[in-house]
Amino acid sequence: MPAPDPQFVTVLNDYSGTRVEQRERKSGKQHVTISVSAEPIAVFTDPIALGQGPAMAIAEVFRAAIAGIQEQASDGTKLARSYASQAFAAGKSWATKRYSGGRTGAKAPEQKTPEGRLFNDSGRLAEGITANLNRKEGGYTINAPVNRLDPSTFSSIGAFQRMIDRLFQLAPVLKNPLGDPRVQEAIEKTWTEMHRKGQMAAAEKQGQLIGRLVLEALKLAQQVLT
Repeated sequence: MPAPDPQFVTVLNDYSGTRVEQRERKSGKQHVTISVSAEPIAVFTDPIALGQGPAMAIAEVFRAAIAGIQEQASDGTKLARSYASQAFAAGKSWATKRYSGGRTGAKAPEQKTPEGRLFNDSGRLAEGITANLNRKEGGYTINAPVNRLDPSTFSSIGAFQRMIDRLFQLAPVLKNPLGDPRVQEAIEKTWTEMHRKGQMAAAEKQGQLIGRLVLEALKLAQQVLT
């Protein structure tokens, strides 16, 4: 988890106890010692830092779910893929536009899954899913490749919606990624990283903590010695 902004740090349990004792030196003189014990817990609440792990886990779950679809495409879809493969090889503009670009680069149709599985033609859809920081909204957005899941490439909005419904049916984790064990593990790891014992996020907070501890110790010592 990246280091969060100090403004999103709250210190808990910064004072757990003070013990005043009378001790005798070798010379026989009595003196008082003050022992202060504290185990501060820094709680990080930065949504940007805390959201990164779960967001990356969700993107990975989505990629794996789509890549794992075994359902066969229809004969019509397979024929269309074959036609697109020939067009891509010939450098047709519509085919290169559909199967190029993004972080994955050019990926020819029918290369990733020649057996004809649904939602796995070139592999661009599964491999191109990413979790991206959205500072305007203060969180992360799961994005699909720009030339996939595009309503404009379908004959109608109804056809696009049927495709989405079919995708959710074959990869149900897309509807509820928070229930996946990999995402749960990322959330639990984030919860642990939120609480760091004995660590101060900024020197200012540490100075404030020490100052409070000294004042409390002196007050208690005064009570005992008077």
